[in-house]
Amino acid sequence: MYRYSDLERIYKYRFPEKKIPEKTGMIVFNESGFIVNRNKHTHFIFKTGCFGPDYQPGHSHCDVLSFTLHVNGQPFFIDPGLGNYRNSEIRQYARSVWAHNTVVVNDLSQAECWHAFRMGRRIKCDKPKISHRSDEIVVSGSYYHHWAPRFGRYRHTREIKFMKNFWGISDAIDGASITSVSTRFHLHPRIKITEKDDRLELYDGKNKLYFIYNKENVSLSILNGRYFSEYDKYKENKVLNISIKIARKIKMSYVISFPDGYDDAKIYLASVKNG
Repeated sequence: MYRYSDLERIYKYRFPEKKIPEKTGMIVFNESGFIVNRNKHTHFIFKTGCFGPDYQPGHSHCDVLSFTLHVNGQPFFIDPGLGNYRNSEIRQYARSVWAHNTVVVNDLSQAECWHAFRMGRRIKCDKPKISHRSDEIVVSGSYYHHWAPRFGRYRHTREIKFMKNFWGISDAIDGASITSVSTRFHLHPRIKITEKDDRLELYDGKNKLYFIYNKENVSLSILNGRYFSEYDKYKENKVLNISIKIARKIKMSYVISFPDGYDDAKIYLASVKNG
């Protein structure tokens, strides 16, 4: 597997990049749809682009609108890895939407994946939108699931607000017939979870983050997942799974914060409501 620094170097060589603006640490890789925000303590990658190359996306995973987060060089919110390259259950899992930090709607995948390197019908992605003010950057991406059964089609929009000491994440789902919605957050195997009344504390032995979510109309469960740190080898990890009561239009909001950003994060979360 490539390190993030290697991936960035490859894309910088092959494709033009856009910084918005210079001092924010935000880089947009236009061709791939990857948006990177980093500073000396954190490294956040948000994928807004679709599968590619379009003529043979066999290496693509169903990870649109997912993200990863490192703190002081240590992984917290992770991508599962490639699994292996055989036609196997491991390969199917690693490519699936259920293995990534994004939303699963109507129990549908983002694309039809079969065999080890095959992909058929797939979602249509929109270009990301980015706005910047002195104290925040807001990035949103969206896609339309057009190949589901007629009344199961939907649009998913994810907005991430990058603040000084927290990240605010909001998911909006709009469809004629929504039967189930759940959001998954995959944690590195090293992460320990402590449940508090109003938050989850995530600790890797050196760094601590808070995960805060609007509890209105939602339920939280902690599942077991698989993290493929090496080819064909995995470690068990924990997965935060948040599901919501069903409606035609759905919105779910969550915050990842440092301990010193907890008060600001609670204020932000109070300003956005689930629905």
